[in-house]
Amino acid sequence: MRIQHLYIENIASIERAEIDFENGPLSSDPIFLITGDTGTGKTTILNAICLALFDKVPALNTIGSADEDAEGLRTNNTRQFMRKGTGYSCVRLRFVGNDEKEYEASWTSQRARKKPTGAIQKSIYPRNLLDVGKNKLYTKKNDIDAEIQRVVGMSFEQFTRTTMLAQGQFATFMKATDDDKSDILEKLTGTEIYSVIGRKINELYRGKSAEVDVVQAKIDGARLLPDETKMEYAGEIERLASGITEMDSRLRRIDAGYSWLSQNQKFNRQLVEMESGMTEAAGEIESDENKARLSMVKLYDDTVEVRRLISEERNSQSHLDGLNTELGRESGETLPKVLDGISWLRKEQNGLQGIIAELSASLSAQGGDAEVYANAQRVEEIAKVVQKSLQNRDKHRKNWDRLTKDADKSREGEKPLAESLAKAECELSAAQSAMDSRESAMKEYDMGAISEELTKTVNEIAAIQKAITSVDDYMKCKAEYVAASSRASKARDAMEATAKSLAETKALLPESEREKDRADAYYQGMKELKDHIASLRERFTKTHECPLCGNRDAHIHGDEVIADKLLSAQETAAATKRRYDELVKMESGLKAKFDMEKRDAEACGKDETLCADHLESAKERASQFAEDYESDGCRGNLEKQLSEAETRKDTISSRLKKGQECLNELDASRKVFEQRRAAKEAALSALDKQCQSTKSCIDNAARENELAEKFDKEAADSLADFNSYMRDSTATFENVASVAKDISERGAKYESDKRRLEESQRKVDELNRRIEDGVSATQRLVNRFLPVYEAGTIECGALENVIRKLNERINTLDGEIRGEEQKHARICRDIAAWFEAHDGIIREDVDEIAKKRVEDIERERETCKGIADRIVKLRHEIGVVKNQLESMEESRPEIEDGATVESLAELKMVTEVERNASTSRRIELETLLANDKRNKEKLVEECRRLDLLREERNNWKLLDDNFGSADGKKFKRVAQSYVLRALLSKANYYLDMLSRRYRLDCEDGSLTINVIDAHLGGAVRNVGLLSGGESFVVSLALALGLSAISKEKINVDTLFIDEGFGTLDKDILETVINTLDRLHNLGGRRIGIISHVQDLKDRIPTQIRVVRTGASTSQIEVTSNR
Repeated sequence: MRIQHLYIENIASIERAEIDFENGPLSSDPIFLITGDTGTGKTTILNAICLALFDKVPALNTIGSADEDAEGLRTNNTRQFMRKGTGYSCVRLRFVGNDEKEYEASWTSQRARKKPTGAIQKSIYPRNLLDVGKNKLYTKKNDIDAEIQRVVGMSFEQFTRTTMLAQGQFATFMKATDDDKSDILEKLTGTEIYSVIGRKINELYRGKSAEVDVVQAKIDGARLLPDETKMEYAGEIERLASGITEMDSRLRRIDAGYSWLSQNQKFNRQLVEMESGMTEAAGEIESDENKARLSMVKLYDDTVEVRRLISEERNSQSHLDGLNTELGRESGETLPKVLDGISWLRKEQNGLQGIIAELSASLSAQGGDAEVYANAQRVEEIAKVVQKSLQNRDKHRKNWDRLTKDADKSREGEKPLAESLAKAECELSAAQSAMDSRESAMKEYDMGAISEELTKTVNEIAAIQKAITSVDDYMKCKAEYVAASSRASKARDAMEATAKSLAETKALLPESEREKDRADAYYQGMKELKDHIASLRERFTKTHECPLCGNRDAHIHGDEVIADKLLSAQETAAATKRRYDELVKMESGLKAKFDMEKRDAEACGKDETLCADHLESAKERASQFAEDYESDGCRGNLEKQLSEAETRKDTISSRLKKGQECLNELDASRKVFEQRRAAKEAALSALDKQCQSTKSCIDNAARENELAEKFDKEAADSLADFNSYMRDSTATFENVASVAKDISERGAKYESDKRRLEESQRKVDELNRRIEDGVSATQRLVNRFLPVYEAGTIECGALENVIRKLNERINTLDGEIRGEEQKHARICRDIAAWFEAHDGIIREDVDEIAKKRVEDIERERETCKGIADRIVKLRHEIGVVKNQLESMEESRPEIEDGATVESLAELKMVTEVERNASTSRRIELETLLANDKRNKEKLVEECRRLDLLREERNNWKLLDDNFGSADGKKFKRVAQSYVLRALLSKANYYLDMLSRRYRLDCEDGSLTINVIDAHLGGAVRNVGLLSGGESFVVSLALALGLSAISKEKINVDTLFIDEGFGTLDKDILETVINTLDRLHNLGGRRIGIISHVQDLKDRIPTQIRVVRTGASTSQIEVTSNR
């Protein structure tokens, strides 16, 4: 990301400012300074960048939820940055993203109608992002966040930790708790994946355990059918199938008889109905009504031609009467109106001649002022110039008066400023004395020696704590080893017992299988014997002789004896099979149990070995810190040493605290001194500014007076030019406008009268022509039609057109009347000829039939045709039904005598009910057997699946014991300890550039950061004991290290550092500046430092200066001293 341009409007104290990072001084120098007095708004520049990119700022981000102010805004709302007393504020940041494309991020906040008194528009989202190349605007929050993450490559947290190091937050990471460090590392370096993995391992282990429990429950709950029940179901299914086949045959016979009887009954009924309809139709066709209907339809068809001629004759007569009426109406209505129109034209002509005479007299009277009227526009323009010059003169005279008064007030304001300057000099002298006193008191404390003694004590405490921890670890590992050995021994004993039971079960299986086979063979023999005896009994029943020996007195066992023997054999076979199945199932269960106990024994053995290794390691660590680590009093001695060391530490810390308090008082005195010095400089600057303001007012007043005199002369010259056009009067400054207006109005009326005179003369000539044409055209029409009709009126404009159309219409009507009379005579001759040719038809019958509607005639025709068609159709259908009845008698099925449709239907229903019951029972039994088969297959499959799941569960358990946890922290801490070491390695690289005295380190398995002080012989110091300057240097190195290991590619060209430099002495400050300069040479990043330290102002030539311009306003200047 490369920042190009920043525009700020009404943000905090900055009213309007633009900063160009690619052109001007900022484009070339690797380090620039953002400087200004305290409270002028230096940090506002960084806040503006954060607002445009993220709608967040570091200061507000730490507040969390807050109360609302009077306008309903929470105190942590970014709209609080809108400058008070304004209606609109915005930030626009143009930059080049990581994809090398230009973007413009903007943030706006406004009040209703952009007025300072309007309500804050909280419903409008403040951010926009413009893709300059595509001209695509993003306005939705989620879209903007996604695009910013993509093109900038960082979230807000990463940005403020690696690119914009905010004021007061340098040491946040270094002094944070382990949990806070963990959260920060997770956001910056992507180690959240290890939390996810740890939770996922735990989740998968628990899931696999649940699956094992579910499958085991399924196996325990499985229920299979006994073999005896399955055999019973199979025999019943066979019997039901035989009965269903016999019932299907019976139903087919019933269906054939029922169908034949139903069809025969239907045809006989149809035959009776058709014969009845035939008789009815024959009587209807011979009725008088039908004969009259046929006669009317025939007359209608025969008189089609004459009815057409009669209709044409009537239409022709009606048309002829209409033409004669129209001819009389046209002549009587139009001609009188034409004559009245000519009379009206003569009156109009006389009126226009009077107007012409009046206008000619008026124009003659104004002939002397014609030249003035011709220059009316120029006169009006000169009058406007006079007025404009007078206005400018008055305006500049008012400005001169105001500036003169401002100069007097400014002189009065110089007095209190001079008094303030004298007061500031006195306060500066007092602050210098207080600071000298504090420096003298500070000489009593040797902070280096006290810190060294404290560090030595802290190291001693740390060593004792490590000894205690190592002894505790040894005792814990010893207990774990004893427990693991016990578990392993028990697992091996259980495995051996199961192996013994498995061997005994395997030894019993062969004999059990042979016994089962013998019982099955005996049962099958008994079944065959039963069938053979049944066959013999059948033959014996027919001949009463033994089928083997021929003896007539032979005796054959009854069914009861055979059934008892067969049942006994069946029970014996089932019992032996159950015993064999139980042994097989027992063998399978013992085998599975042996495999599981074997795996458990192996796992316990591994656990025992692992615990032994841990015990050996713990023993080795404990021997390093305590020789008598196995004795009972070892831990008590160590705790006593720890208590004594902590007491010494408290004493040294108290001395160090007093020295630090004295040092803080010295720092406070120095700050007061700096404030007093700054106050003196501010007072001196204010007095100088006030003097400059007085001089400016005096100079401006002189310029306004010169301009007023200039415009007064221009007004006088223009007025003289105006009067040169006047004949007999002279205008003044007061009336020049009204004189110009009067001339303009009189000139406009003169021109209007000239145009009216010309128009009136043209109208008179046109009226003369029309009157002559009208009189000539109407002479013939007056002689023919005027005595008959009353007079009317026609407008003069339409008179000529009316006369022409009247002649054309009368000629047309005469021609149409002659043609229609000839057509009427011809039609009358055709009608007379038709009646002569049809002697039996008279005119009255034709007129009567003509009155009938076509629909009525067609309806009567269709009625006659329908009766005839129905008779034909019935004759055909009766023949078809008789043929079908004869055909059915030839194919009559075998039907019981006396059987009816109703009796066969009842018999069919009873048979179907019986068949459906048998089918349902058969399906039920087959379903039970099929389900039992599937359940048995599923049980075998579930047992195999259970073995696989147990193996998977044990594998996940091993991972869960080492890395898994419900919150994911176990694996995350392991990963972050490696990340922290990488971070400290990078930080030490930068720290070596800044100060060779310190090096950062962390303890194994911990996120606690310690400082190793080379000046104290490599002593380990707590980061909380560093001074302000030391803390800043270490924190800066750590921040640079964080930037280097961030999980995303950090490619922002500028690093901003806000404050912290005031705590550094001159030598350290020089070292820091040189290191930041080298950082630019190594990584190409520019450095922007925000500070008001004077040494930085002298050291860094390129500066962005924030200068106070009012009580709550500032302006920005970019300068360079190169």
